[in-house]
Amino acid sequence: LTKQLWPGDEVIAVKGINGSHVDHQSVDSRFHLCFSPKGRGEQLNQGARIAQGDILWFLHVDSKPPPNFGYQLRKILIDTNDVLGCFELAFDTDSLALKAIARWANFRTRYFKLPYGDQGLFCTRETFEAVGGFKRRYLMEDVSFVKECRKVGRLLVVPRKLYSSPERYIKRGPLRASLQNHFIMSLFLIGVDDKTLYRLYYR
Repeated sequence: LTKQLWPGDEVIAVKGINGSHVDHQSVDSRFHLCFSPKGRGEQLNQGARIAQGDILWFLHVDSKPPPNFGYQLRKILIDTNDVLGCFELAFDTDSLALKAIARWANFRTRYFKLPYGDQGLFCTRETFEAVGGFKRRYLMEDVSFVKECRKVGRLLVVPRKLYSSPERYIKRGPLRASLQNHFIMSLFLIGVDDKTLYRLYYR
């Protein structure tokens, strides 16, 4: 990441730990390591609190961003109607099943305006604060955040591939993992509580 940063950019890695302790340390002037209570939503919010920039990009640790991402992220500043951005999903694999999953994810993003967090969500700090950040701690924090952002503006889909690790799909089986994701999202959309979603997802 650091090889492609623009002047003033920084990388903040947030690791979830047990307990309520919050701490961070600067590895160098552009890279910071932060510790926060476990939970993706909580970790993402903690990273945003530390960040100094006006554009926030939430990137999963097992994702590989596209070349020239610094320029692509700044497209969110061009049109004031665009409040949230993401990339197209891809997997670095020859699996036909995973390629089909990626195509469906990109179709869902384009036409239903519902990307997942593994597509590298980004927004301005103004938008992030306006919607109150990530409101769900463990699951569906990305979908909830997208829904809140869509209430105030448009989704910008950057036509560049962001490669996500296929490991979770391979471990569970592509079809099973994909169906589970959509099952959990469907339950979330009809209002099932966090505790139930967590139990169903993590068993």
